[in-house]
Amino acid sequence: RLIAGQHMHSAAEPTTPQPSGAHTREEIDFRVGPFTLSARVTLGDDTLLFDDGSLTGEPFDDTGLHRVWPASVALCHSLVARPEAVAGRRVLELGAGTGLPSLLCARHLCAAHVIATDSNRAAVERLQAAAIDAAALLDFEDAEAVAGLVCAERVETVLLSDVFYPAKDAAPLLALLRRLLVLDPAPTILLSVSRRDVRACDAFERSLLSLPGTATLLTAAGAAEEGTRYTDPLYGDVAVRIHRLEGEPTGATTAGGRGGGCEGCGC
Repeated sequence: RLIAGQHMHSAAEPTTPQPSGAHTREEIDFRVGPFTLSARVTLGDDTLLFDDGSLTGEPFDDTGLHRVWPASVALCHSLVARPEAVAGRRVLELGAGTGLPSLLCARHLCAAHVIATDSNRAAVERLQAAAIDAAALLDFEDAEAVAGLVCAERVETVLLSDVFYPAKDAAPLLALLRRLLVLDPAPTILLSVSRRDVRACDAFERSLLSLPGTATLLTAAGAAEEGTRYTDPLYGDVAVRIHRLEGEPTGATTAGGRGGGCEGCGC
């Protein structure tokens, strides 16, 4: 599918100019609370390419190379308001794209260790050049691979933003969340969702309530209950909601983090 978009403007406005014309790599600064974060994106003809495999037989997605999406910005604001979610903890971001939340956690919120992952090789190469502890090629729809990484790296907090698309089957994402929540110990999951299609998002959020453990809707300080609103490059004005998912506590962890292994992933 070929989708034409436009440059995004959100509550965290870029502070550097955005050139037009031929594709160029540019650092764009975002102000998030008291912090300034720089995201490297490819600017050019405002075209986004992705294919779920139906056209080429091989899925690919370069949307994370060209945009900092609104749910990522909203998640950053939420983390600044609640730094205890990542401070001193081992953090994994899935589908990171430009990795704005990972950069925030690594540089400003005192995370113990940060791993940023994406299924796009070029996005991972950019993340590897950033001030993040580690970056890796990983498709978050491979639930077993993600669970194995969570156990091996003793991940305590998992971040996901803008990984739910109304037109796409939500089953792989829900399967991933269910898989992580039954680990022992299970990581805390922070999921930031742009409500582009309200009916589809309502159905998805009802599905979250059927997962193991507890699901809590978070709102930024002063935000309306329906979520902080941002300008999406494809859908215009959208609300963003952030969900905290936590598994049932079934085992003990050692002081300072997860234990040496976990049940449910075979590590």
